Amino acid sequence: MTPLQNGKTGGELLREQLDLLLRAVQELLGGALQASSQDLLTHQRFLEERFGTGGKDLKI
Repeated sequence: MTPLQNGKTGGELLREQLDLLLRAVQELLGGALQASSQDLLTHQRFLEERFGTGGKDLKI
């Protein structure tokens, strides 16, 4: 194959570009999962504060 840029072939450049895209998607996914986890934890704390964890009496 003929080098296109800095001695790299088209296939090598494509692999580099796909690696960059993969890392970007992984970072976005990681951020979304972290945000969702925080939302779940916040909701859990709210439910525990509002309704308690061990008592049978409903707090209103």
